[in-house]
Amino acid sequence: MKKALKVVGRIILVFLALELIAFIALFVFNRVMLKKERSILETPVGQLVEVDGNNMCVYTGGEGEHTIVFLSGWGVASPIMDLRSLYELLDDDYRIVVIERFGYGYSDNVDSERSFDTIIRQDRAALSAAGIDGSYILCPHSLSGLESLLWAQTYPEEV
Repeated sequence: MKKALKVVGRIILVFLALELIAFIALFVFNRVMLKKERSILETPVGQLVEVDGNNMCVYTGGEGEHTIVFLSGWGVASPIMDLRSLYELLDDDYRIVVIERFGYGYSDNVDSERSFDTIIRQDRAALSAAGIDGSYILCPHSLSGLESLLWAQTYPEEV
């Protein structure tokens, strides 16, 4: 019986040692990657424009006759980064715009009303401040689909 307990004890000790080694390796990896990504996190990828006295980040890229405006759903940490794999495929043929509304990505956090009317007004103001004129092809993700519908109904000449 004592021998069986010793074997089980050693197995448990080996698993604990492996978990500790894995934890240390992940910690070191995380620190190395944070240092590597620091420039991306500190320097906005797009341009910061002033909307309602705060900074909103707008990314533009690509060339083309038509402008695609990417609108993210709620809970997306950085639309510019998250949607990159999609808009890079389109930037040869289209002008690409990604709006990071307040509270997302490089844009400021604000305590203002977050109704669809407010969001559309702020998005339009950001596009105007960035010098991006309509008409737009709206490319919504998730809940911004409702925003896009309201935008198209309210400002049909822009969409």
